[in-house]
Amino acid sequence: MKWPVFVSLGCALYFHEMKRSFTREQAAEGILGIGFHALAGTMGSFLLSFLLRVVVGRVHQLSYTESLVTFIISGALLGLLFTPLLLSRSAPFVGLLGLAALGIGAHELWHGWSSTWSHQTPTDYLLSQLFCLGAGCHDSEGLYALFFGWPFLGLTSYSMGSLGALVAMRFKNANAAQ
Repeated sequence: MKWPVFVSLGCALYFHEMKRSFTREQAAEGILGIGFHALAGTMGSFLLSFLLRVVVGRVHQLSYTESLVTFIISGALLGLLFTPLLLSRSAPFVGLLGLAALGIGAHELWHGWSSTWSHQTPTDYLLSQLFCLGAGCHDSEGLYALFFGWPFLGLTSYSMGSLGALVAMRFKNANAAQ
């Protein structure tokens, strides 16, 4: 399965959950919303985690794992922030785009792995390439992490943060109605 199938399934689930008929304009607005949230989740996570790393790095030298945690926290914070501002219900579905990116990257790496040239097992090779974990990630090999692994982390955490914001808004509206 390629990534357009995941996006199509995500959009179908989104429109099915709304349980009402949509015009083309509303459908286009939902798809554009997913696109905006995907951009905000990916680029925003990169930018905010970079700023957090600079600020915290002045006090404490961050390890690579701590940097990944700041990236994940940045995505969740952006999801919590942007979802109520835009009143968008499409934000939780951007995690599907991150999952599609991870699937594409993992598929390419898994099928490109060979025991003749690799000093790692296939699983170790995937982890080292997609998330730069372990000793196998050097220079250009970090590109898989940049284009597949980190967007998965950023979009998934953005999706979880936005889902939390939507649940909080629903409870707030339910309490206000009583």
